[in-house]
Amino acid sequence: MITRCTIPVWLGIILVSAFFLIGQQTWEPTTQAPAPVPKTGQTVSQVPGDDGDLQRGVAWPVPRFADNSDGTATDKLTGLIWLKDGECSAPIAWLEAIQFCNTLSSGSCGLSDGSTAGAWRLPNVKELQSLLDYGRWYMALPEGHPFILPVNWFWSSTSEASHPTEAAWMVDVGYGRVGSFSKADQAGSVLCVRGPQ
Repeated sequence: MITRCTIPVWLGIILVSAFFLIGQQTWEPTTQAPAPVPKTGQTVSQVPGDDGDLQRGVAWPVPRFADNSDGTATDKLTGLIWLKDGECSAPIAWLEAIQFCNTLSSGSCGLSDGSTAGAWRLPNVKELQSLLDYGRWYMALPEGHPFILPVNWFWSSTSEASHPTEAAWMVDVGYGRVGSFSKADQAGSVLCVRGPQ
C-alpha cells in the first residue's frame, strides 16, 4: 500500500528551487593555486615510464639554494630559509630538537641574520623531504647545496599518526629515506627552518 504525503505548494516550490540552485552551483577556485609538486631529482631511467624517464614535476631553480652569507640558505624552490649548520647540535631526542629550534637565534650556530628566539622551528616531514634529491645517495641533497650536515637521520616536527605521543618522522639525508622513530629513545640530528617568505 502506498501512502501519499502532501505538502503545501509553497514549501514544494522552495524545496525544488533550492534543489536546482544547489545543483547549479559551481566550485570557484580560491586565489591560491594548487601546491605544485617538484621533480624528485632522478634523471637516470631504469625502464621506460619510470621517474627518471618522465621527470615529472616543477623544475628546480639553478642554483637551487641561495647562500645568504649569514648562516642561512634560502631554498629558491620552496622559499624556506634553512640553518646551514646541521652539525651545530649533537644528535638529540625529539622534544629537545623542538626546543632547540624554538630557542635558536642570531649569534649561535654561525647565525648573523638578526633572528630572535621563536623565529625558527623544527621543519615538518614534507619540508625536510623537499630538500632531498632522489637522484643522489650518500648525501641525497642537490649538488652544490650549502649545508654542513652529518650523514644522519634528521628529526621532523611531524608525529606519527598511529603513535603520536611516542613516535615522530625522521628523514635520512644520506640515502633519502623516511622513517618513524621513538621520540624519547632515538637521538637525531637537527636542521632548523623558518619561512617561507
